[in-house]
Amino acid sequence: MDFAARNEFDFTIKEVADGRDWKSVLGLSCRDANGQIQHTPDRPILENMDNLPFVTPVYKRDLNIQRYFSGYLKHPDMSFYTGRGCKSRCTFCLWPQTVGGHRYRTRSVGHVIEEMAHAKKAFPEVKEFFFDDDTFTDDLPRAEAIAREFGKLDVTWSCNAKANVPRATLEVLRENGLRLILVGYESGNQQILHNIKKGMRVDVAKRFAKDCRELGIVIHGTFIM
Repeated sequence: MDFAARNEFDFTIKEVADGRDWKSVLGLSCRDANGQIQHTPDRPILENMDNLPFVTPVYKRDLNIQRYFSGYLKHPDMSFYTGRGCKSRCTFCLWPQTVGGHRYRTRSVGHVIEEMAHAKKAFPEVKEFFFDDDTFTDDLPRAEAIAREFGKLDVTWSCNAKANVPRATLEVLRENGLRLILVGYESGNQQILHNIKKGMRVDVAKRFAKDCRELGIVIHGTFIM
């Protein structure tokens, strides 16, 4: 192995691909001429998520979406991120500890909607769009604002969420095309939830599930055994 890009690697990899001197690329661990591993300084965390380019043109160029299937989504589907990072501190989770950190940094609502409008036009066969943020509902006003714009686009969509979204927000999401929520329940045992630092109460999760059923939102629950 010649090098590794640490943490948020988007622009680290781009600079390597651009032919930059590796010693000048932040966030890179690489071998020097003597075979010794050297670490450049950490790359600052990405604050302006709108600096990331749309993924849709790459999907259009390289991805045959008919070949990929998610059991809980309508086929064909397409996945996006509207932000990165998660404020939760669950002990078992990979992404915040290794890549995204514990602060939810987001693309602007306009940036997300512009790409969604492009995606709908470029992929008219898509039956469902999935938003893979950890976790999309951490910023409730933003989630509601995005949902209202999705409603104008007339798209069917789903997202990740914790089992604590208030009913008022669920109503806004459902009225604007939300079909399914992927929920990390992890356990129905309160002591285990405390042990893994889930930050969730069983009674809150039960109320959330009841609200979703009454509103017609499908739940795909995930658990750790």
